[in-house]
Amino acid sequence: MIIELILDILCAPLLLLLDTLPSISVTIPSNAFSSIDSLFSTLGYIFPMTTYVTIIGIKFSFKIVRLMMALIVRIKSFIPTLGA
Repeated sequence: MIIELILDILCAPLLLLLDTLPSISVTIPSNAFSSIDSLFSTLGYIFPMTTYVTIIGIKFSFKIVRLMMALIVRIKSFIPTLGA
């Protein structure tokens, strides 16, 4: 609670400076996302991502299994009756 009070006091001038800044309004054109959609559909036609995602998923799962096996062997070596 004391640290929060100190931080509030230190941040008060910064918050006052930020409050004095003018607001900025940003508008996005309605057709902006249609061009992005056409770009991604073209890339999806050229690069079949479902195949790549499957391959990356299998590779990632093999790495997870290797990591878990190494962790199990490491923990097992600390148990007196199971260590080699």
